[in-house]
Amino acid sequence: MSSIVSSRMLFPGLLVALAAAVMANSADAQNRVIRWKSVPNGGDIQRAHPIEAQRADVEGEVVMLCKVAPSGRFDSCTIISAEPTTYPFDKGALGLAPRFKIDMKKSTVQAGDELRIPVHFKLPRW
Repeated sequence: MSSIVSSRMLFPGLLVALAAAVMANSADAQNRVIRWKSVPNGGDIQRAHPIEAQRADVEGEVVMLCKVAPSGRFDSCTIISAEPTTYPFDKGALGLAPRFKIDMKKSTVQAGDELRIPVHFKLPRW
C-alpha cells in the first residue's frame, strides 16, 4: 500500500516542503487519516539541506517510501527519486525520517503501511 501526503514547513532562511510536516491532520490518496505526534523542526530541516547545495544556491527534491512501524515511527525508508543527484539530498531526506511519528491511535494508518514522503528543499528568494 502506498500513499502521498504533503505539506510545508518554514525555517528562517530555508523553505522546505515536507510531507505532512505542518498538517496535524491529513488524508492520503487512499483516504486514510494521518495525525502526527511529531515532525522535523526548523533546526532539523536546516541541517538536512546539504550545505554544499546551499552554498551553490541549489534546491532539490526527494521522494522516500517509508514503512510505518507499530510505534508510529518509520521502520525503514528507501529513496524512490532524488534530484539533482550531484548533491546528497537523498541523505538529507533520510536523516529527517526518524523525526516523524504518527499518532497510531488517532490515525487510520496501520503498521506495515507504506507512505510516500516527498521532500522539497527550497532556498529563500529575497
